[in-house]
Amino acid sequence: MIKSILKNILPRCLIIYLQHLRQRVDERVASAAAYAGWASWLYYAICSRQFDREMRTVLLARRRYYQTRDGLNPQSYALRRNVHRLEKGLIMRPRRAVFGEAYIVETVRYFGYCLAANRLADDEIRWAHDVLKEYFSVVASTSVIDIARRFFAETADDKSASEDNAHKPQAYASLGSVGVTFDDFSALCTRRHSVRWFEPRRVPGDLVDAALDIAATAPSACNRQ
Repeated sequence: MIKSILKNILPRCLIIYLQHLRQRVDERVASAAAYAGWASWLYYAICSRQFDREMRTVLLARRRYYQTRDGLNPQSYALRRNVHRLEKGLIMRPRRAVFGEAYIVETVRYFGYCLAANRLADDEIRWAHDVLKEYFSVVASTSVIDIARRFFAETADDKSASEDNAHKPQAYASLGSVGVTFDDFSALCTRRHSVRWFEPRRVPGDLVDAALDIAATAPSACNRQ
């Protein structure tokens, strides 16, 4: 009886001890590796596979970026990111005479690639065109910017433009006011709650589409939505 109990307990105790020992060793090695960049790299290369998925994801994203940059499988998110960077430069006060030079050629090429591949919605085309047009109208000339300006002139056409260049960045004061008082906003915020039970009723499709349209106006990183 005793032998049977010991036979079952001892292996389990040994496993627990080894697990505890491994944890203590890992704590000491990880703490030591934190003092130097090369040691941290060595720790995760040998002792841990914890960030394998994250590292592969970053490399996959970089590969997609390089492909888009070279005109292979162009995606609109790369264009939106750069156009939004130009928007921020346009509204800067005081605005620099030269800005966006490091990525303007890339941006204009993106615009051409996406147009050729039919990857842009009509509003995206007008927005990108208007921001680029405004950029070239105010930025000072350099050899790089002049090259991009020629690319843009060859790529853009009348169909890309909106009426009165309406999609360029607008001053906040020109947007007008809305009829929402502080009390209205406060009441909306305070009644917000998490809904976990729903009625068994279908939601009309037009309401879903309207909600998506409103949600798309929320701020997103570099307007990537």
